[in-house]
Amino acid sequence: MNKLKRNIFSLVAVATSMFAVVSCMEESIDTENEVDHYETMDAWMKKSNYSHLAKVKGEDGFYMNITKNSAEDAKKPSDSSYVYISYTSKYVNSDDEQYIANTDIDLARKMGKYSSNARYVPFMFRLGEYGYYLGITGAHREALLKMSVGDEAEIVVAANGLGYPYDSPTYEGFGGVLSINSYMKSYAHIVMKLEHFAERIRVEVDAENAVDEYVEVNEFKRAKDGVYYKKDVNFINDNQADSVRKDSTLMVKYVGRFMDGFVFDTNIKDTADYHHLTNKKFENFSYNYINDVDSVNDGMIKAWKHVVSKMRLGEKATMIAYPSFCYGKDGVYGNIITDEDTGISISTGALIYSYTPLIFDIEIVKKEEEED
Repeated sequence: MNKLKRNIFSLVAVATSMFAVVSCMEESIDTENEVDHYETMDAWMKKSNYSHLAKVKGEDGFYMNITKNSAEDAKKPSDSSYVYISYTSKYVNSDDEQYIANTDIDLARKMGKYSSNARYVPFMFRLGEYGYYLGITGAHREALLKMSVGDEAEIVVAANGLGYPYDSPTYEGFGGVLSINSYMKSYAHIVMKLEHFAERIRVEVDAENAVDEYVEVNEFKRAKDGVYYKKDVNFINDNQADSVRKDSTLMVKYVGRFMDGFVFDTNIKDTADYHHLTNKKFENFSYNYINDVDSVNDGMIKAWKHVVSKMRLGEKATMIAYPSFCYGKDGVYGNIITDEDTGISISTGALIYSYTPLIFDIEIVKKEEEED
């Protein structure tokens, strides 16, 4: 019996040792692959078109050069800052290069990546929350923390680490997305300029001031402080019985615009066709007024409540609202859908940055029009 126990213990010991050896081998292989990847990148960088970039100390797979266009002691953004950047990104390797994201309309056209429903303006986001925004990586953040307004950075970064995650989609000119693979062989090349930056309160105040000026110039009425409207005189309904009630489910036609006139959303087919908006359902929007509260309701901003309550069936109005009555500090940065037939991921419209005022043209459809 003792001999049997000894044999069993011996077998267990051997099995444990073999498991430990295999585990060490697997760990060694994983580590070796990781090291090989960075060593391969280091060797490739020396003979590539990016050999002028310096390896960032303490960061594997991260090369950068910052061109200073401002005073050395100029103020730099912090993680609490909202930054506005112009940038382009592409994936590069020894065989190919693919543009991923850019804010340059001329480059988008040149590369065949232009999208008519993309808004080519400086990209704005809060620096400390970079991971929330599609198209922005840890490499952007690390560079921006070292930059001042007017500075430009050129970066090459490996996908694992501070680069684009290889298994996640990212914006392609803000008009579509590209799923990135082959991260062991490809690197992201980013060229970025810091246009300007501001702290949250400044961004919000500037947005509200812009709305106030718009309201004054266009003679809008106050629905609530921060929410303003103007009825279309050609669609005034004097019938008291058609007033909106709090037990109403309304059918609404709408067009959503930024203050620069860019149309980012509509459920009117002719308008969508004119502005080349795709992936839309062209039907009247069902708006349940009784359930509306001071929050986003069924995807619509809370400012709607205060304007719709001033309207009657068949009327049209234009409204404008402070960011706090729209998408506030969060904006809409991840507006992505996947086509069920093709499996391709695409953007359904323009990004709505943090603290963005919005303008909506609204028509409350009469019941007889709804039936038509």
